[in-house]
Amino acid sequence: MCLAKINLIGEDPEKQKTNLADIARIELTDEGLTIVGFLGEVTRLKAKIKSIDFVDSVVHLEKF
Repeated sequence: MCLAKINLIGEDPEKQKTNLADIARIELTDEGLTIVGFLGEVTRLKAKIKSIDFVDSVVHLEKF
């Protein structure tokens, strides 16, 4: 099983880093995103989805 990773995109796209791994679900909310990990841990971010790479299982987010 290959769960998603999340990269936050900063001002310099070359400086992307994996911030979260083993992501099972992402929910869109009025405040941003609720991210649920494989073990049920919840992270809330004020961010939007920039792109999703299904081949590499990476979701790129951009903070707002």
